[in-house]
Amino acid sequence: MAANAGDMSRSHSRPKRPQERFSLSKTLELVLDSISGDNSEVEDLSDNDEPVDDIDYHPPQKEPSSSEEESSGDEDPIPQASRGRKRL
Repeated sequence: MAANAGDMSRSHSRPKRPQERFSLSKTLELVLDSISGDNSEVEDLSDNDEPVDDIDYHPPQKEPSSSEEESSGDEDPIPQASRGRKRL
């Protein structure tokens, strides 16, 4: 019976494709080639002269959204988490 179980499991498996094997050096070469490929779509920011830590920069103040302004306050309160068992 154990032999039949083994035959059944093999009949439902997908056929395996032969895997191409590379040496470590060939794999490294392929990875490095893909990294050092065409970067024409990458924006070059190397000529940016603006300081990163601009102490004079102040982000704009966030204004309430229109849905928050129109709120009437009649909304259901946020439910609080239960703290232990309720007594009957």
